Amino acid sequence: MVKNGLHEYIEHMLRWEQRTYLVGYRGYRKREWSFRDIREHILGLSLHLSESHIGKGDRVVLIGRSSPEWVVAFFAILHRGAIAIPLDPGSSQEFVSGIVQKTSPSLIICDTPWDETSQADTGIRTLSLTSIEEYRSFQPLESPPILPDDIAEIVFTSGTTSNPKGVVLTHRNILSNLKPLEEGIEKRLKLVQFLTPFRLLCSVPFSHMFGQVTGIFLPLLIGSTVHFTHDTGPASLIRAIRRNRILTLIAVPRILKLLAEHVQSELVARGKMDGFKHRWERWVKLPYPIRVLFFLDVHLMLGLHFWSFIVGGAALDPDTHEFWRRLVFSVFQGYGLTESAPMVTMFNPFRHSRTSVGKLFPGQEIRIAPDGEILIRGENVMAGYWDDPDATSAVLKDGWLKTGDIGEIDKQGHVYIKGRKKDMIVTSDGHNVYAEDLEKILNRLEGVREAAVIGLKEGGQERIHAVLLLEQGAVPESIIRRANEQLLPYQKIRGYTVWEETDFPRTPTLKVRKHEILSRVGRHGQGQAPEEARIAQLLSGSQEDDKLLQDLGMSSLDVVETIGEIENKYSISIDETMLGPEVTVGQMRELVAHPQASRPLPMPRWARWKLTRLFRGLVRGLLVFPFFRFFCMVRVFGLENIKGKGKSGILAANHTSDLDPLAVLLSLPYHTRRLVTPAMGLNRFHPYFVRYGHVSVEERTQADRTRTLRHLRQGLYGLAYLIITFLFQTFPFPQGTAYRASFEYIGELLDDDCWILLFPEGTVSVTGHTQPFRGGLAVIAEKTRVPVYPVAIRGMYKVLPPGRKWPRRNRVDVYFGQPILYSKSDNQVSFTEKVEKSVKELLEGKEAR
Repeated sequence: MVKNGLHEYIEHMLRWEQRTYLVGYRGYRKREWSFRDIREHILGLSLHLSESHIGKGDRVVLIGRSSPEWVVAFFAILHRGAIAIPLDPGSSQEFVSGIVQKTSPSLIICDTPWDETSQADTGIRTLSLTSIEEYRSFQPLESPPILPDDIAEIVFTSGTTSNPKGVVLTHRNILSNLKPLEEGIEKRLKLVQFLTPFRLLCSVPFSHMFGQVTGIFLPLLIGSTVHFTHDTGPASLIRAIRRNRILTLIAVPRILKLLAEHVQSELVARGKMDGFKHRWERWVKLPYPIRVLFFLDVHLMLGLHFWSFIVGGAALDPDTHEFWRRLVFSVFQGYGLTESAPMVTMFNPFRHSRTSVGKLFPGQEIRIAPDGEILIRGENVMAGYWDDPDATSAVLKDGWLKTGDIGEIDKQGHVYIKGRKKDMIVTSDGHNVYAEDLEKILNRLEGVREAAVIGLKEGGQERIHAVLLLEQGAVPESIIRRANEQLLPYQKIRGYTVWEETDFPRTPTLKVRKHEILSRVGRHGQGQAPEEARIAQLLSGSQEDDKLLQDLGMSSLDVVETIGEIENKYSISIDETMLGPEVTVGQMRELVAHPQASRPLPMPRWARWKLTRLFRGLVRGLLVFPFFRFFCMVRVFGLENIKGKGKSGILAANHTSDLDPLAVLLSLPYHTRRLVTPAMGLNRFHPYFVRYGHVSVEERTQADRTRTLRHLRQGLYGLAYLIITFLFQTFPFPQGTAYRASFEYIGELLDDDCWILLFPEGTVSVTGHTQPFRGGLAVIAEKTRVPVYPVAIRGMYKVLPPGRKWPRRNRVDVYFGQPILYSKSDNQVSFTEKVEKSVKELLEGKEAR
């Protein structure tokens, strides 16, 4: 059936209505949205937009991370016949203000942080993405008449700051790229229904056309599930892939490179790299089904469900592609532009030449201009640039789009990219950076005579590099730092060269010959940008030991990339989950000085298996609880505060004895007790957790002093850990590092309606008096939005104080307080103090019981 607009895909959702479409996260909580849920929320929001007088042709700015709410807002805008203007959530206020001024939108739909500033600065109405869940309609809703040539969205190219160009894409443009996919799926619908749903993990923002096509429309067509992730560190991605049994990762080339480096670092740290290299060279020509048997260790590392990548946004370097190909992972990549909505070619790893970017997508024409530039024509080519006829006429002529890329086409139709014609740098994470913008900023700085910005190839990636003609006495590091302060994160200059000649090489018309500069830049001294220089100095002692890593001023991906460089340089493996906000430079140096394989911190999901629960219930009911009831004569107060108050929550208790979890469990009714999962500090079993590299440096050093008994201690402590985990359903909770894995697991537990038992003091009180609470509780409460119930335990200090080996009989009182919710007015300090005060009041008997 021929579609007139993208809004018609809303009804297509009914084909898969019972299947899960999107899996989003709010903090550490997971929420699954079926195709029916998404459709009903789209219609509900569309009705609200209609009542707010948002109609055909109105422009709506959409700013936010990729999420189910983003998809609902996007389709609701299209359903009203309005024009979506998706912007990257990392965009600066200045950038957004410029877009708003240029497009005059009627509404801004945004993440919470923009709500107050947007309306105050622009006077335009705003709608929070977090409120979209409130809108839902179960009744059909007609949309205004929408024609194929109506504008669907205006996508602003990510490269410029001074004069961003808005690519105008009609419904026809985008539909022309979706039509071949849909037709191919319809021909094999029975097979698709049998094989799907697939699970895909999308790490590309929906402000990119590549992210929209692969992360929204493709799963919709094949009835599959998309999981979102905003943490693109290799260890976090692998954890998400394994936990959610992902089949395909949607990513930019930089992510594939980081993952490849992480896998190799793990192999080096585990002493398996030599064997891997031998297999790599020897078995490359074996058929896929046989070759995979020789690389099962890597497939186990990533999860046996995971088999493929969909890559776009920039060129994938051949070495990274070959790495994953030899390991028997399929890499599907395409060539395209925002201006082509976005697909031009698609690479099929089973059919096409590996050195090409694939063959032309159906419904398009391609030719090579006399100067070698790739020209394309088809229904997918944009209508033009928004309110910029000069820029439009410069790239569009007789329907042919000048791509700015130099290429070739062989006799079989494979397209090869040889380089770029226009002065633009495509970073490895898919952003277009225009050298002219950066040069304008550099040339305005004191001490700069003239600057030329080039893309410098390094390790298969193109990095932003500044070549500087300086006034005498100018300090290049200071100049680059001041320039980077004015640039967006993906525009930051990563390196520089001071040009020592009197002038740049120039053409007869005095234009700078950048190709000559690029070929000669290696002969001039290269320096590092301040961000990278500070990290490079990290191990040299020039940074203070007590300085936090988060104070080094780099983005999360930059830090992850630098860790990879350290791993490669020292042949070690560092799991970035160890590098939380509280890790200092000194601790980082210690982690490098004591390298070991960074095995993922295991979460005891086995403890929640049905069979495990059955045996645990029998052992606890017949042996454990009767035994400890003799020593703990428990009285319970305030139990009505948690009865009927919701499916799950957090119990925050004071900590005076190792048996405190038992006191809480004995005080609860059976139906609640069986769902309680106590958090347990890693220091309890640090000889066992040393093998995972997730304990403090002090404890690791202490363990190393008894190296001769290391394996025996690990075995004994490991056995004790397994027994405690089996009996009490505990899970490891770090103190200082590796917190993300545990926080994510807490989200899983809450999603399964479990209760979390935390001891915010962090350690058992040696005096029996309450110690100051730590801030981790507030982070969990903020990210999970579940109530925190203060719990006061009195008497356990006498039953088993620290240092005592055998319990003695005593009265134990357990008090449950009123639930406390993390509100907008709270911060981590105030919320922690609020819970701590409530626990102390319960202990002192000041709160009514």
